[in-house]
Amino acid sequence: MVLTGLFTSMFSIFKREAENSIQLGQVNRSLAAEIAERQRVEEVLRRAHDKLDERVQARTADLRNANELLESEVAERVRAEEALRGSSELIKLVFDSIPEAVYGIDMQGNCTFCNPSCLRLAGYHEPTELLAKNMHTLIHHTRANGTPYPVEECHIYEAFRQGHGTHIDDEVFWRGDGTSFPAEYWSLPMHRDGKVIGTVVTFVDITERKRTEQVLREAREAAEAASRAKSEFLANMSHEIRTPMNGVIGMTELALDTELTREQRGFLNLVKSSAESLLVLLNDILDFSKIEAGKLDMEIIEFNLRDSLDDTMKAVGLRAHEKGLELACHILADVPDGLLGDPTRLRQIVINLVGNAIKFTSQGEVVMRVETQEETEKEAILHFAVTDTGVGIPLEKQASIFEAFTQADNSTTRKYGGTGLGLSISSRLVEMMGGRMWLESVAGRGSTFHFSARFQLQSARTSRHMPAGLGTLQGVSVLIVDDNATNRHILKEMLAGWKMTAFEADGGRAALALLTQAAAEGRAIPLVLVDAQMPEIDGFQVAEQIKRGPQTASSRLIMLTSAGFRGDAARCRELSILAYLPKPVKSSDLLQAIQTVMSSPDQRKQAPALITFHSLREGRGRLKILLAEDNRVNQVLAVRLLEKRGHSVVLVETGKAALEVLQTETFDLVLMDIQMPEMDGLDATAGVREREKDTGTHIPIIAMTAHAMAGDKERCLQAGMDAYISKPLSVKELFATIEGLFPGRIEPSRV
Repeated sequence: MVLTGLFTSMFSIFKREAENSIQLGQVNRSLAAEIAERQRVEEVLRRAHDKLDERVQARTADLRNANELLESEVAERVRAEEALRGSSELIKLVFDSIPEAVYGIDMQGNCTFCNPSCLRLAGYHEPTELLAKNMHTLIHHTRANGTPYPVEECHIYEAFRQGHGTHIDDEVFWRGDGTSFPAEYWSLPMHRDGKVIGTVVTFVDITERKRTEQVLREAREAAEAASRAKSEFLANMSHEIRTPMNGVIGMTELALDTELTREQRGFLNLVKSSAESLLVLLNDILDFSKIEAGKLDMEIIEFNLRDSLDDTMKAVGLRAHEKGLELACHILADVPDGLLGDPTRLRQIVINLVGNAIKFTSQGEVVMRVETQEETEKEAILHFAVTDTGVGIPLEKQASIFEAFTQADNSTTRKYGGTGLGLSISSRLVEMMGGRMWLESVAGRGSTFHFSARFQLQSARTSRHMPAGLGTLQGVSVLIVDDNATNRHILKEMLAGWKMTAFEADGGRAALALLTQAAAEGRAIPLVLVDAQMPEIDGFQVAEQIKRGPQTASSRLIMLTSAGFRGDAARCRELSILAYLPKPVKSSDLLQAIQTVMSSPDQRKQAPALITFHSLREGRGRLKILLAEDNRVNQVLAVRLLEKRGHSVVLVETGKAALEVLQTETFDLVLMDIQMPEMDGLDATAGVREREKDTGTHIPIIAMTAHAMAGDKERCLQAGMDAYISKPLSVKELFATIEGLFPGRIEPSRV
């Protein structure tokens, strides 16, 4: 029992201890859990603290950077303020130091600022005397003539009234003491936020400038008066001397036509030469004096450029030929021909430049070239260039070459003569023609004198027509034989303009070889232009061999010569040369000679008359006219009137016949009746104009009609006719109409 109780007690004890152990385990576990939780919380807190610390550090860095940036900005601002303060002080220093007076006004005209120069020039001492005061009332109130100057007319106010600056060269300003002075001023608007808030005005006293201008004006007027007096004296003296000089030259020429001994003729030729030289000098002095006095006027008349220049080159051609020089005139094909201007002054310029080129060239060539620099519907600027192979002009002398009475050096005057006036006069004339003159030259290698000139263009009705009869020359082969390349180039360009096919040979041997080869290949060349003066084989020898060769004898020959000699005409006839023309050959002369040569009968059956420069001139006023008229009375009347004037007439009775004849023959003019059988004049004209589209030619056609109602003339002109006359024919009207279509070619009617 005792043992049982002991076991029971021990069991109870063990049970309590087990329960206590269990409770203790539970407590331990709970405590472990709390410890673990505390450790987790501590870890979280540690991590949070670390993050907070990182943020604090980052924020601290940011604050430090921001503070550094702020300090930098503050320092920069301080520096900027110091610089601005310095700039403001500098601006104020400049503003206060500039000699020009400056002030500003607001929109009411009251002064907002001013500088010391403004106070000084306006006669005030302190800025307060001007600030907030109306500047117009103070210094702009009265004009120079003493009349009031209304505010609404004051130019200063235009700057903010119209939003742009103004500049007045001379206007009176008033000082505070009531005196005035002339001022030049500028007024400019001031803006703020895109709006005009006032005006800044700058002005200067121009009293001294006006005094200087007055002195210069008086000096200039005195100089001009002296120049006019000198020029008028020279003009009067030149006129008075030139009158008896013309008598001397005229009487000398009459004396030279009388029976004289050889010695007497030599003396008179010397007198004539000396008198002509003196007359040239007097003419130069007269022109120079007129230019200096402003009394030289330029004419504006119609003229044909090519005819004018060709005639001018002819005038100096003999001098070139006497020195053995090649003289050529190259006018490009696109240069307009019908001009309005002063052909006499143009001729004077060209003669001076070409004459100088010949004077200073001992061997080689002198070439004038003309090209279009600019062209509009109403005017053209042409570029002229005269090139020589002469002595040239040193660079250091070129700047003064256009001055009056100047030549390259004294030895030039002694050797070549002349006064040095020509280039000065020419350059002045060029300026009056709206152009300029300049020079390119290398000493020992020649010179090129350039000038430009402005001309008006003639209207379509007054400009020169294309040469008639070019259709018969189209495609005709021509051989140019000349040892000078420039001459060959110019002739080739002329022929190309007439739609002819040109070949070149630089000498006699090459020409004969080319002609022989062309004939052997079945393409014989029907026309040869040959230069008379060539090395090795001259032109006459070439012509002789051409006529002697069985394959080349049919070629028709035109001889071009730089210098004619006695017996040349007889030799031309002997060698069956059909034309003999001087160089530089005029394009119209060459064309007329070619047309005549190519339309002449077979030389082997009939020997035609030799065509020369003089024969062309004698026949210049004669026209070959096609008359299309079916009325017998009108035929007889028109033919007699035309033939009486020296014109040749071919008569047809229908428009169809007119077209057929025009296809095979060359004419200068067509007189076309309107009403004809088979084809009327309007349809025939339309046919002619249609053909001309392919040939590029234009033959003048005059309508002759009994229809004289309103609109008939316009209908004829619209059909392509060039003029209109009504029947019954008026002799005066007929020839006046013809003369109008051929200006300068037909002698004016005296009916």
